[in-house]
Amino acid sequence: MSITVGDILDERYQVLAVHPGGMGVVYILEDRTTGEIHAAKTMKEELRDDLRVRRRFEREVRTWVRLGEHENLVQALFVRDIDGLPFLFLQFIDGPTLAQVLEADGPFFPLQAVDFARQAARGLIHAQEKPLGSDGRGVIHRDVKPANLFVTRDGIVKVSDLGIAKVLAADLESTAEGIGMGTPFYVSPEQLKGSRDIDGRADIYSLGAVLYQMLTGEIPLRAENLETQIYQILRKAPDPPSHLNSAVSPELDRVVLRCLQKDPAARYSSFRELTRELKSLLDAGMRSGGALPGAVCDSCGYASARVPMACPVCGKTMSSGVAFRPRTVAEAAEQKPAPARLTIATVEVHPRTVHVGEDLTVTVRVVNPSGQRIRPCQMPLPTPDLDLFRFKDSEEVWRGEVPPTLPGHPFRITYALVPLRE
Repeated sequence: MSITVGDILDERYQVLAVHPGGMGVVYILEDRTTGEIHAAKTMKEELRDDLRVRRRFEREVRTWVRLGEHENLVQALFVRDIDGLPFLFLQFIDGPTLAQVLEADGPFFPLQAVDFARQAARGLIHAQEKPLGSDGRGVIHRDVKPANLFVTRDGIVKVSDLGIAKVLAADLESTAEGIGMGTPFYVSPEQLKGSRDIDGRADIYSLGAVLYQMLTGEIPLRAENLETQIYQILRKAPDPPSHLNSAVSPELDRVVLRCLQKDPAARYSSFRELTRELKSLLDAGMRSGGALPGAVCDSCGYASARVPMACPVCGKTMSSGVAFRPRTVAEAAEQKPAPARLTIATVEVHPRTVHVGEDLTVTVRVVNPSGQRIRPCQMPLPTPDLDLFRFKDSEEVWRGEVPPTLPGHPFRITYALVPLRE
């Protein structure tokens, strides 16, 4: 089964994008019934008969779904079997990965880096403390890295890809699997050694490596080849972040280097302990009234060390001379604009003569009094008696209505593709 953009899966989900990975594929799907956008993950077609891969995927599905909802985790919604393959449907995150933000704007303003790390740590607290194992313990992620951390358009960090997460109470299936999991740049020394005693402090090491990169723009202990990379992670201490970025304080140096200790016992004992330290650094930084960021986004609150043309998180405008302030999920929700009322400029119906049950296309052109960018859109309507549709442009959901009267069948439409269920 070869799936490409535009295909319809299970007579319901239209494929908007395809993102292949190592052993799996992520599809961005639009539910043509509800209009919702999902990310759906499954195995690669060529691996569907590999029992080891299928076992691992099924373990991922069970673990991720049972983690439930948390503001700093990408939520796993449900599983659906499509043409013999299990698809794990995930919350769709409209925003870049941390890796993409780093590429566009690294290294970060130090307090912004600390806030992103604190948010990721909160998601990992939930994963590690959610009772899933036989003895009531949670999961470790085992592959915390910038590509597995998403930043929403509202500035909220969400941990993703628990594909190699492991229930803490369970044993590793094999030492080889324990070694192979994780990305070498961010993996802990005990994972590289194939230890059978890996616990949540391995994720603390990995998040410390991510924080180091956010602060310096460099991966700690990066080497030109895998053999040297492994040697350095096992044997060499990284330079303090302040050696690469003078804006990093001695207190922040201490926190990062403690995360990156070779011995797990020398690291923070838990993400709760680390989160307390990070919050203290944020509070102290805001109280001190120290250096201002180069610019702060007017919409999502992202603080840059520079003055970029546009925010690397949400693409909106940024203002200089503004102090950084961490944002909460509640504050982010309050910033979302209210739906705009649209005025319909023209409506064209094809064919002009319709009968109940026939397919037809309505082209709607709108006038938007709020001045937001509007695009013309063609809507295939299954029947002429659907009364409410969702309007979408590239960033927001807008609503409007018009009462054109088709022959004997009055109905309301807006600028959209699918019915909106309220």
